[in-house]
Amino acid sequence: MDAGRYSKTGTHFHRKTRLAMEHTTLTIGGMSCQHCVRAVREALTELPGVELAHVDVGSAELSYDPELQSVNQIKAAVVDAGYTIA
Repeated sequence: MDAGRYSKTGTHFHRKTRLAMEHTTLTIGGMSCQHCVRAVREALTELPGVELAHVDVGSAELSYDPELQSVNQIKAAVVDAGYTIA
């Protein structure tokens, strides 16, 4: 059980209320084809708490749990995959 997502009252565990997901659109440089789209999609889906809405050549729309990821961590994953953030 993920202790960070549950609170304990007596002998019972209660699921904590999930905070609202944050939404962002990244402008990504260096993408030119569907291989690039797949590479960015794979890099982002490996991040816990990130849900992709759409990845296209030059951009990615996504939601993320700010308790698990920051925008800077998400951008770093794109850069680590070989692309730039505009």
